[in-house]
Amino acid sequence: MPQAVVKDEIERRMKLLKLNPASLSQKAGLNRWYVRDLLEGKTRDPSAKSLAKLAFALGCSVADLMTKGVDFIFEGEDGSVMVAEAKTYPRDNRSERGTLRIEELELVAHAGAGALHDIEEVRSVWQLPRDLVRSYSSTPAEDIKIATVIGDSMEPTLMASTKVMIDTRDVRPSPPGVFFVWDGIGLVAKRVEIIPGSEPIRVRLISDNPRYTPYEVTLEDAHIQGRVMGLWKWM
Repeated sequence: MPQAVVKDEIERRMKLLKLNPASLSQKAGLNRWYVRDLLEGKTRDPSAKSLAKLAFALGCSVADLMTKGVDFIFEGEDGSVMVAEAKTYPRDNRSERGTLRIEELELVAHAGAGALHDIEEVRSVWQLPRDLVRSYSSTPAEDIKIATVIGDSMEPTLMASTKVMIDTRDVRPSPPGVFFVWDGIGLVAKRVEIIPGSEPIRVRLISDNPRYTPYEVTLEDAHIQGRVMGLWKWM
């Protein structure tokens, strides 16, 4: 790989997940000494496959572990695709002309219930091209959040560690789609659809991974936090 990894980011996520170099290597399915050598600079050219395993174990994307800005593909729910370079900035950084500031939430550190727009664990702020965002949504930038998918319940549609953009104003599943919901334990992505004729209104929560069984709850008990607008892919 032509780029070096971000040592501080790996160490920060290790601390959040209460991992040490050896336990992280084991969790990622890598050589016992892999993470230690990586952090000490002994591994200077990590492979894409090894970085993908490491990112999966840390609950982030490969791009989070790289030192330089990278190009991302944004895939909208309507099937449209657009490519843009996105870089993270300090939280208090002002928007540059022609860009919107979109907060990325740290769901790994978030342990309680609550709406996405109320979560204080903001990992970073993304400066994204205004035209890119506005081609998909007119929602104010402060109501759009970026988060990382945790778990495998939506595979293969949304792989673990995939970054998604969420419209926190859109919390009604009409039309149906993929939403972030609070399941009583954590914030997870689920496909949500209204059950016709139900009173009170009930919804069906579906995982694209067939290992997980769909279930039904009232709309109120679904605790929908926002609609997934699209996903980011590292090129």
